[in-house]
Amino acid sequence: MILNLLIQIWTKLILFTVILLLFFSISARAFTLKQLLENQIDPILRYRTIETTHFEIHYSDDLSELAESVATQIEDIHGRVTHTMGSSFAEKTNIVIVHKSDETSIYTFVFPHRQIFLDAALPHYGLGLSDFSGWHNWVLTHEFTHVVHLENRDGLYDLLAPIFGSWMRPNQLQPAWVKEGLAVMFETQLTPRGRGDSSTYKMMTRMAAYEGLLNDPTFVASDSIANFDNKFWPWTLRPYLFGYHLMKTLQDESGHPIGDFVRANSSSFPTRLEPGLQSMGINSFQELWDKMLKSLNEKAQTELQKLMQEALTPLEYMTNSGFYHFDPEISPDGKTLIVTYDRPTEANEILEFSLNGNVWSLPRTLTNRSTGYQSAFSKSGRFVPVTIEPK
Repeated sequence: MILNLLIQIWTKLILFTVILLLFFSISARAFTLKQLLENQIDPILRYRTIETTHFEIHYSDDLSELAESVATQIEDIHGRVTHTMGSSFAEKTNIVIVHKSDETSIYTFVFPHRQIFLDAALPHYGLGLSDFSGWHNWVLTHEFTHVVHLENRDGLYDLLAPIFGSWMRPNQLQPAWVKEGLAVMFETQLTPRGRGDSSTYKMMTRMAAYEGLLNDPTFVASDSIANFDNKFWPWTLRPYLFGYHLMKTLQDESGHPIGDFVRANSSSFPTRLEPGLQSMGINSFQELWDKMLKSLNEKAQTELQKLMQEALTPLEYMTNSGFYHFDPEISPDGKTLIVTYDRPTEANEILEFSLNGNVWSLPRTLTNRSTGYQSAFSKSGRFVPVTIEPK
């Protein structure tokens, strides 16, 4: 028995050393903040910085109004997130505001520096107003949750950080459903409106329960919820949707603050979630998974029973592919409808439907597009401006 215990300890030490060496080699190739900024911003523009207590906000002159708006909100966001998480740090976080495309692109990382890159583009119409209240309050709450979550480190990691550097953050290796589920939960609980309580997410889980998909591994399975590349619906939404419900179930079932889960994992072996789950009174991931599916199905069935008592508007489906169709626009003369068709394995397209009163024709491909979802007709209806992939 003692021999087995020694073998387990020795194995973990070897694995931990391998991970340290791997990350150490990565850290040697890390970009500096200056290099990262230079690769994200237009060098022709003139840039300024607004400093607040916990942030540095970098922006070009043409985005000064947006930067000032972010500066007035961000400290309140900082207070809400750190208070709820039960942890904070003294160093400042960089927020870089850029305007690169008509497709909203926002991402966060903490290695080698704490940075949030915020595209000034507004969200596409497919992200409904039921998903958020104030756009920047909502999205920055989500992104700063990532920063605080990934910054958490304790135990041996805290002791080794001064030696090995800023990559010494075990939460960076946690699965996507933990990272995105936690951020969706915070955006939902700490802002007036978030995706966890939105009509979109409720509709998706209702229809999944109605069609019996909650037990279908092509729709959701415990070994694929962290996979952004799964080509079956709900595609890239899977870590967000089910990550939120897993984190919400974990919080509701345990009665403990979710920060206990984060801190317990911040000193455990990377990718190992059991210490965090057990700190919340959940014995295993399988137990959490079963509780989540049961709760999700019960809520969906309750909503379905209520909806079935009401008269429903008859629907006529113009598509049946199961993928996204964003930003429908009707031409000025009312004879043409265009939408952006988004699917995981092929280039996006703008589809065109011909309209004749209540009669419509099957769509044809108007053109491919490489990025973005928003479209518009010219005043005459003759032109549709679009970004396309160069040949």
